[in-house]
Amino acid sequence: MQRTTEPGRRGADTTANGAGAAELLGALDDEDCRTLLGATAEGALSVAELADSCELPLSTTYRKVNTLVEAGLLVEEVRLCGSGRHRSEYTLGVEEICLSLTPDGVEVAVSGREESEPRTADAD
Repeated sequence: MQRTTEPGRRGADTTANGAGAAELLGALDDEDCRTLLGATAEGALSVAELADSCELPLSTTYRKVNTLVEAGLLVEEVRLCGSGRHRSEYTLGVEEICLSLTPDGVEVAVSGREESEPRTADAD
């Protein structure tokens, strides 16, 4: 498998574990994962906010978010809170995924989203 990314952009090959095509496609095949990706397209959300907005059990949301982070589709960031308690929030980590079938196998080209600035929340 070969990966390419646009120059100067963050792509799935620079995430924590450089997810493979099978892992990426497995996450995209899951309806709950696709729903969570859609929810993060407009901005960063915590797991609790994702569970509420997607109407999923919290335990399922944690599991699916972990799958999406491992696949490089979500990026975990830290929300700084004025109370001193910080929590993780998740943003969409890719802009575009292109799959090509070649004689050597599957080629995955990933375009990442621009990195965002840390957010500060006034309260929990």
